[in-house]
Amino acid sequence: MPVIGSNPISIESQINTMLSFIKNNTARNIMEIVFGTLATVSVSASAVYDDSPQVLNRMLSRSDVTSFRSANLDSKIDMFLLPGKSLDTSFTNTADWIVNFYGDTYSLVLWLHPGNSNGEIDLLSDQ
Repeated sequence: MPVIGSNPISIESQINTMLSFIKNNTARNIMEIVFGTLATVSVSASAVYDDSPQVLNRMLSRSDVTSFRSANLDSKIDMFLLPGKSLDTSFTNTADWIVNFYGDTYSLVLWLHPGNSNGEIDLLSDQ
């Protein structure tokens, strides 16, 4: 999430703010590692990304998300686009999505892997 005209301190501050919304320690630790790794990777301009409305529609159709949102009526949603670049040029550049549904005390954090054939969604955290 580059910010035009910003320096590394302001970008780090924004990432820390985003991470503060993830209430589950395991998921937050995973995201800290992911952002640290992404800081060292270049992504091709030809990379293919799933659009956020498509990802959100997939997430909102899940029963665990429906249950979480019903139990947490004031919950919010953060979406993290994680660009990926393969080392092997036979793979298409792509991006994963981390979607954080969070309330005051709990988070439901899901990871979409659009680069594989099924576009699998993994649970990073539980309420």
